[in-house]
Amino acid sequence: MFRRLGSRPCQLLIKGRTIDWLLSESVKVDDDEDYDPPDSEPLIDFVIATGYTDKPDVDEEGKPLIRHTTAIHDVVKCYRNYLIPDLFKIYDKFDVNYTDESDGLTHFHAACEWGSDDVVKKFLELGQDPDCLPQEPNTTSVDPPLHKALMEERKEVVELLLRSGANPNLTNNEGKTSLHLVGPDEVGKMFFEIIDEMNQPLPIDVRDEYGWTPLQRAVMFGSRKLIELLLARGSDPNLSDEEGSTLLHYICMNRDPEDRDEELANIFFKSIDNMGLTMQVDVRDNLDRTPLQSYAEHCRYSLGSRC
Repeated sequence: MFRRLGSRPCQLLIKGRTIDWLLSESVKVDDDEDYDPPDSEPLIDFVIATGYTDKPDVDEEGKPLIRHTTAIHDVVKCYRNYLIPDLFKIYDKFDVNYTDESDGLTHFHAACEWGSDDVVKKFLELGQDPDCLPQEPNTTSVDPPLHKALMEERKEVVELLLRSGANPNLTNNEGKTSLHLVGPDEVGKMFFEIIDEMNQPLPIDVRDEYGWTPLQRAVMFGSRKLIELLLARGSDPNLSDEEGSTLLHYICMNRDPEDRDEELANIFFKSIDNMGLTMQVDVRDNLDRTPLQSYAEHCRYSLGSRC
């Protein structure tokens, strides 16, 4: 499709921002639900082969203009993140953190989410703030880089960010901290180890905008190992959410009445007993239901007269 013109780099033939626009257009996907985008883009391969790299525009003082949407932002929007490593071969100025003009997403966010630990490291070495706080008032919807790395289980990136001073207590637009997003896997284990090693304060029962603590969220999603971890670190099992529901309400409501799967409840109560904690079993929610009454009501909805 493309023919390399001798050894001349393409920036001598086409203006840089035109290349920028062509790259952005090449990575966008068709709205057709049946369209399956390719795993690579010939234009990206061609531009890399020419040796072309992006040269930022500058203001009157010679400072880079970072408020600029690039193909890297577009591949994130189109869920074609697998193209990011190649695009960073073109956008290789890691002291310039381009920011999407529409939502505030930066190249650094994209690198953290994709798990490009070598790129993240280069950004940090050149002075990038690991928290990458929004610079514009309308860009608060962008999650902190640490959140993105945790959600995608990017172990190396999480470690780089934490050891570079990322704040684990920053909240996103839903009030969630990194503790609401950490998982029970190796990434989660490493997260807590680094937090302890660096003596980083970490409020264990912080609430998001729905009133959920990390422990309540772990119970809602059945994260058994995480439940044990959070209880071991002092999370209060008796806290209620905005509806007055405690963890025991959630455990009772989430159990499958047909399977009678008691594993989650057993792990929870075993952890409570091992730590010598006291569980309030008859606390009532805002509808005046105890956990047992919540379970009975759940049974009626699920099984009708069989319960």
